[in-house]
Amino acid sequence: MGRKIHDTLQLQISRRLEAGESAASIWRLYKDEVSQATVYRMELNYELFGDVYRPSIIVQGRPRSLLPVQEQVRDK
Repeated sequence: MGRKIHDTLQLQISRRLEAGESAASIWRLYKDEVSQATVYRMELNYELFGDVYRPSIIVQGRPRSLLPVQEQVRDK
């Protein structure tokens, strides 16, 4: 997996996507810094998640010790 692009470039691309520019025209401006596939992927992520990178899906914290059914019985 590649590295993330610089924050300022990420902000510039997201602003252009907000403005409704096409991914092809954005790529032409920044083709020395990012690949065409990256810009298209960022456009897709922006449409799906509202940001150029998808949100983290890593589950944090300790697993539950009781199931929801067990908690209901315990609370009664």
